[in-house]
Amino acid sequence: MTNLELVQRMFEAVAAQDLATLETVLDDNLTFTLSGNSPFAGRTVGRDNVLALLSKLNGELAISNSVHGLYDGPDGVVVHQTGTAPGYDDEALVFFKINNAQVTEAVEFVFDVAAFDRYVEASRVPSSP
Repeated sequence: MTNLELVQRMFEAVAAQDLATLETVLDDNLTFTLSGNSPFAGRTVGRDNVLALLSKLNGELAISNSVHGLYDGPDGVVVHQTGTAPGYDDEALVFFKINNAQVTEAVEFVFDVAAFDRYVEASRVPSSP
């Protein structure tokens, strides 16, 4: 399986909520890094922690992502995508590092990090006292 096929399989598994496939394509020690100052920003380590973070991010923000291209490189795949939601529209590049037929690292480069941070802040439900 090529790196591109692996990433496509990962996207299909995410869409189908197929945890069994995700366990085969995502390394146990997967890291995910997102820049900015939102509560989602920073480096998250561990497949289960990353999946929980992404589930929370998708649940709270309801951003719809559209993939515009996948680009194969020597160490992984770069995905060009746009994210849209009411009051938010931006682009991102996501680098998926692949080692031994598993995604070991994902780094998301949001084009306008400040706009993403503002959208997150405006979208979050305040905690109860």
